[in-house]
Amino acid sequence: MVIQMVHIGLDIDGVLADYENAFISCSNEMYASNLEVHDYSNDWRSVWRVDNETCLDRSTYFLSDEFYSTLGIIPGARDGVKSLMRLANISIVSSRSESSYNVTRSWLLRIFGEPFWDSISLSSPWDERQGENARRFTKLEQCVDMEIDVLIDDEIRHLIAVSEVGVRGILCSFNSHVQQRDTRKDVFVCRSWPEVVDVVSSW
Repeated sequence: MVIQMVHIGLDIDGVLADYENAFISCSNEMYASNLEVHDYSNDWRSVWRVDNETCLDRSTYFLSDEFYSTLGIIPGARDGVKSLMRLANISIVSSRSESSYNVTRSWLLRIFGEPFWDSISLSSPWDERQGENARRFTKLEQCVDMEIDVLIDDEIRHLIAVSEVGVRGILCSFNSHVQQRDTRKDVFVCRSWPEVVDVVSSW
């Protein structure tokens, strides 16, 4: 009898790559601020306390290949991925721009040593600036297209969206900036990679 393995969709930033700490550190260095990691949110304008134009200008670097290439790894991610490989098939599902495919793949290989993924899907709302013909998908559309069973992500909005089509969700709150009020009963909240592995193992 052939046993079909679960297909996990794995986000990068905030799940594998320590995006938040790098963002805060670089912001403090570049803009002489005194931010701490708990100040981070996806509303960068509020984090920086700047107007929209300034936020857009600053955002360019934090969405660039140069910045992505400097990111460190989330503690426990390497061992966590090794454990998941024994339990499931894994694909990368990220909101990075498709133009960052090469640097993303290079980072994954440099950090993890060998490919552990079946495929890499990148699609960012920022790609809209590249023209009306740019390919853009939501995380929900990516997961449906790739037949993902479980999404591991650090943004609750993506997990709520995919839950509507039966995809299980694990919310990574490794830097503890996600408040409990942002969660819901059908999303598992994990504070560390060992917790992620424990949840997947329990299924």
